[in-house]
Amino acid sequence: MGYVVAGSHRIERCKHKNTPPPPPRKWTTAMAIIDKYTDALKSIPAPGGDGCHASLLGASTLGIMAGLTEQQILADVRVSIPSGKRRVSDREIIDAIKRARMDTQPLGEKSDHKPVSPRPRPPEPLIKPSYSDHLIQKGTGFTELDFINASPVPLIYEPQHDARLILETLYRPDDILFIGERYDTVVHPVSEWLRIIDKQGTAGLPHIVPNPVTGGKHPAQSRKPSFRCDAAIKSFRFCIIEFDNLSRAEQLAFWAAVPLPVAALIDSGNKSVHGWIAVEGVSTNQEWEEQIKIELYARRFIPMGVDPSCRNESRLSRLPGHLRAGTQRYQRLLYLNPSPKPKPIL
Repeated sequence: MGYVVAGSHRIERCKHKNTPPPPPRKWTTAMAIIDKYTDALKSIPAPGGDGCHASLLGASTLGIMAGLTEQQILADVRVSIPSGKRRVSDREIIDAIKRARMDTQPLGEKSDHKPVSPRPRPPEPLIKPSYSDHLIQKGTGFTELDFINASPVPLIYEPQHDARLILETLYRPDDILFIGERYDTVVHPVSEWLRIIDKQGTAGLPHIVPNPVTGGKHPAQSRKPSFRCDAAIKSFRFCIIEFDNLSRAEQLAFWAAVPLPVAALIDSGNKSVHGWIAVEGVSTNQEWEEQIKIELYARRFIPMGVDPSCRNESRLSRLPGHLRAGTQRYQRLLYLNPSPKPKPIL
């Protein structure tokens, strides 16, 4: 048996038959770098003044030299950082990897590695799931009639009139709304919707987007322009809470006790009660993302069991006054308040 010595054209024979040939020099060098990389990962100090930031570059450089992908280096470094006085973000690690790539890559050479993206960290919940149980226990025994009697706007026992009542109470005549079937696209000013309802009732109008729209088409997630997508919202006035995992009695108990600025409670005509929560201080989709989707839903509502699909700004709710075909029950107003007092939202 023989082997070729790297850097030489001379073939040598092993002195002993059973002696395996040494590995190629390139391979042994790579293994040595991997060992150094592993040692560097183990040596990362706790963040917060002990040189953690500088050590990220050293470990990343060895990872690049060993031929590892940037995604692999990010994953390795992330799990190797011990607990310390501060949290090291993925962005800080990625910056170190990019710097290491620049330092080890020859000038003018293009990298074939795909850029690494930070993995989003889920926001820390501020509400424990047990808080929902506490509210339900506190509000147990509250009935639909109790809500109707407590409503600041008097409710009449003729649900056919609820559509006009909610439109006249919570909106201006020139506010533009979507009302209709799930896949309809028509929007009108409130004044026109009132005329339509007076003429033909609420047949074919089971849903409403509580937030007014601009009246024009905007790019939707499907990439098709839409009159009623999130980007089409003009006024960010309400967010919706709905439960899929609570009984009707538990939902009523929750709404009786929860400290939220409730503008409307709507019997869906089936199993659920939809709550419209008044929103203040939100004027853009970005602010909705930060204040509503993250701060309210991700950190407060969803940990309590609220349906997470309710969190977008163009979410459909049920239009009160519509007779639901599947159950032959009216979607009814249980509570209506045009001026809910601002409260600390949980």
